[in-house]
Amino acid sequence: MFLQRLLDFRKCARLAEQVPGSNTLIITWIDVVLAKLSILATPVAVGLAASNLENEAEWIQLRREEDTIRAATQLPGTFTNLRFKFISYVISR
Repeated sequence: MFLQRLLDFRKCARLAEQVPGSNTLIITWIDVVLAKLSILATPVAVGLAASNLENEAEWIQLRREEDTIRAATQLPGTFTNLRFKFISYVISR
């Protein structure tokens, strides 16, 4: 499965970049790809043209991208766990 493969790559990338004893958040290229996919998912699902996204102010686009990357870093490591996050009422706690 595509998403599971991406999550597996992210796990490997995080392990390679991890500093022992550090709690810093590691943003990988996979997190950026997941963020880009989620930004494009809504317009594709509702049939909006790409030009509609370009009409937004640049600061709004940058903020959306930063927030989406931050959200992607918080996704669980397996697709099985991801399914349960969609139905959780306490995901942000």
